[in-house]
Amino acid sequence: LQCEVIKMRYGIGEHEPMSLTGIGRVLNMSRDRVRKLEKDCMASLRHLRANIEDYAMA
Repeated sequence: LQCEVIKMRYGIGEHEPMSLTGIGRVLNMSRDRVRKLEKDCMASLRHLRANIEDYAMA
């Protein structure tokens, strides 16, 4: 679900960029829930990037 939110939010793939409200309507959830999913996914991506950088430096 996080991946779908990110694709919709940033217009990745076949999606046009959408607002949090628009995504919430499509996925039948609140704007705040969409925001939390986006935030959690971005945090995971940052953590993954940090791990990759650590690995590359080793």
